[in-house]
Amino acid sequence: MYWIGNFDGKHFVPDDIKARFVDFGYDFQAFQTWNNYVDDRVLMIGWMCVWDYCGLVPTRPWKGAQSLVRELSLEREASAIILVQKPVKQMEKLRSALKLELDKTDTLTARKMFRTKKVRGRSLEIKVEFKPHAKTKKVGFQIRSGEKEETIVCYDHFKKAVYIDRAKSGIIHKKMSLVDSANVVLQNGTLKLWIFLDWSSVEVFVNDGRQVITNLIFSQKDSSDEVDIFCLGHEAEVVSLKIYELNSTWEKYWNNNTWDGLTDILKKVKMNNIETHTNLTELSASNYLWIFISVLIVCYGLLLNLLCRSFSRYF
Repeated sequence: MYWIGNFDGKHFVPDDIKARFVDFGYDFQAFQTWNNYVDDRVLMIGWMCVWDYCGLVPTRPWKGAQSLVRELSLEREASAIILVQKPVKQMEKLRSALKLELDKTDTLTARKMFRTKKVRGRSLEIKVEFKPHAKTKKVGFQIRSGEKEETIVCYDHFKKAVYIDRAKSGIIHKKMSLVDSANVVLQNGTLKLWIFLDWSSVEVFVNDGRQVITNLIFSQKDSSDEVDIFCLGHEAEVVSLKIYELNSTWEKYWNNNTWDGLTDILKKVKMNNIETHTNLTELSASNYLWIFISVLIVCYGLLLNLLCRSFSRYF
């Protein structure tokens, strides 16, 4: 949550009492900002997970990840000032192939192009601008799609909301929210979505960062890497669309010898490797070992405390 106001170094005076969401997704918290960055830019990064299942995510050798670094600014919207977040410009350096580019077409034509081009990928950047028709019901994307798996990023024209639906995304923890949404206002009748898809996460920036939704997704199949566009009701206009494949930020470490034995491990293990997991409620042998050690430490502490109290009677 955030509040807009004035801070003099000691006291904060809010413009109003309304609390606003920094991110409408379930998997974004504990965000931090940099101070005194170049050109006075304010940058932020967040933790993409929650305490409900952070120790049980089906990834190895690490658990969890950070969000994209976001540049922050304040903009006036109607009668209020709001926080705006955009991916840092350095993200453009990760772009490799331009997989698809369309402009001034409709969703029906776009759908045919998606199937002709066979757009696939696990790490993608999608920039699109839609212009829904009055009778358009929903328009959006099916990402990380495959046999019985898909994640939906969609705009509901009747509810005036953008949402991520991960009900069929793969491995789902019982405490995961299945649908996270943000109410949006069309800008001159159009909607802009800027989607960053990674191996186990999706971050959606709406209307140039006025709203953001961040969620974790864990596909169970390597074949779940298809991307498609869809529209319900009247076809919507695709004002512009670009899809980039993104390079990995880890490859430069994999391609040298500075990591020694860890290099080979990381090469073999993908972020969403689930060979030894069927759901997020499972605990590995190492988890049980740490639990056992923790219990022993607690018991040892209690015993030591009891002995100290017993001996204190004689002094």
